[in-house]
Amino acid sequence: MVEALVHEVPAMFRAGAVCRLPAVIVVCQVLFGCTPAPVEKIDGGSQVARDDWSFSAGTIFLQHDVPGLLLGTRKSSDGPREIAYVMLFRHEVSANTHVQRPEDVGVTFDGKLVSMKDGITIDGKTVSLRLQIEVKPHSPQVKSETLKLDNQVQPTAQGRLFLVDLTVNPPTWQQVRAQLPTDLPDPSGRDAVREVARIIMTDLSRNNATVAQFLTKRK
Repeated sequence: MVEALVHEVPAMFRAGAVCRLPAVIVVCQVLFGCTPAPVEKIDGGSQVARDDWSFSAGTIFLQHDVPGLLLGTRKSSDGPREIAYVMLFRHEVSANTHVQRPEDVGVTFDGKLVSMKDGITIDGKTVSLRLQIEVKPHSPQVKSETLKLDNQVQPTAQGRLFLVDLTVNPPTWQQVRAQLPTDLPDPSGRDAVREVARIIMTDLSRNNATVAQFLTKRK
């Protein structure tokens, strides 16, 4: 199964034309009888850089019939870009799916305390994440971290990866300790987000049986 997925995953991230405007979809249906395009959201989120650090949060990859991804990263001045958190989620988006992100999605950094906020709601089913990182000023040293998923504290020592099922109500999730890819590209821009999502899913599906099963399972 894992070997098959390794070959399948890259094909999931091919760019395709997507019709996003409701009025255009209606005209398309009425005049040409075409099928409305499913909802798609691919965005790099927000980034902040200061002193010896750069952080990103709110990166999203959401595409029809492919597991979704929410991502935050961190990078010190002398280190690779690492995953601060990553959520892989099952979904059932279609042209009529209602997708919302929290208004406060993103990252702030005052030189000492980093605050990352992320989450998504799909047809009323929600998952939210908050991560606070305290760093030593003017140093690439992390002093402490507090991660909350759906307002429940989850020790980062138990894993920065969460597998979330948004096809059930209420949603379910699993925290997984896994070897995560490092030295990721800067997740800014649609093409970069696609590439980061491909790297993460391909790497994890190859090296972690729990993730491989999650990515291939269908309802």
